[in-house]
Amino acid sequence: MKLLDAIYDSPVKLLQKATRDGEALIRALSVCDESAVRDSLFNFAISAYH
Repeated sequence: MKLLDAIYDSPVKLLQKATRDGEALIRALSVCDESAVRDSLFNFAISAYH
Protein backbone atom coordinates (compact mmCIF):
# COMPACT_ATOMS: atom_id res chain seq x y z
CA MET A 1 0.00 0.00 0.00
CA LYS A 2 1.33 3.42 -0.91
CA LEU A 3 1.72 5.95 1.89
CA LEU A 4 -0.45 8.48 0.03
CA ASP A 5 -3.27 5.94 -0.19
CA ALA A 6 -3.14 5.54 3.58
CA ILE A 7 -3.54 9.30 4.13
CA TYR A 8 -5.67 10.49 1.20
CA ASP A 9 -7.74 7.81 -0.44
CA SER A 10 -8.74 9.91 -3.45
CA PRO A 11 -7.41 12.79 -5.55
CA VAL A 12 -10.45 14.82 -4.48
CA LYS A 13 -9.41 14.66 -0.83
CA LEU A 14 -5.89 15.77 -1.72
CA LEU A 15 -7.34 18.68 -3.71
CA GLN A 16 -9.47 19.59 -0.69
CA LYS A 17 -6.30 19.64 1.44
CA ALA A 18 -4.59 21.93 -1.07
CA THR A 19 -7.63 24.21 -0.92
CA ARG A 20 -7.44 24.35 2.89
CA ASP A 21 -3.70 25.06 2.68
CA GLY A 22 -4.39 27.89 0.23
CA GLU A 23 -6.99 29.34 2.56
CA ALA A 24 -4.51 29.16 5.45
CA LEU A 25 -1.98 31.01 3.29
CA ILE A 26 -4.50 33.77 2.56
CA ARG A 27 -5.29 34.10 6.28
CA ALA A 28 -1.60 34.32 7.16
CA LEU A 29 -1.07 36.99 4.50
CA SER A 30 -4.03 38.99 5.77
CA VAL A 31 -2.52 39.29 9.27
CA CYS A 32 1.06 39.76 7.99
CA ASP A 33 2.42 36.86 10.05
CA GLU A 34 5.73 36.13 8.35
CA SER A 35 6.30 32.73 9.97
CA ALA A 36 2.77 31.58 9.22
CA VAL A 37 3.09 32.80 5.61
CA ARG A 38 6.29 30.80 5.17
CA ASP A 39 4.77 27.65 6.69
CA SER A 40 1.50 28.00 4.80
CA LEU A 41 3.24 28.64 1.49
CA PHE A 42 5.37 25.54 1.94
CA ASN A 43 2.35 23.39 2.84
CA PHE A 44 0.32 24.72 -0.07
CA ALA A 45 3.17 24.20 -2.56
CA ILE A 46 3.71 20.60 -1.46
CA SER A 47 -0.01 19.78 -1.55
CA ALA A 48 -0.55 21.47 -4.91
CA TYR A 49 2.48 19.76 -6.45
CA HIS A 50 1.30 16.31 -5.42
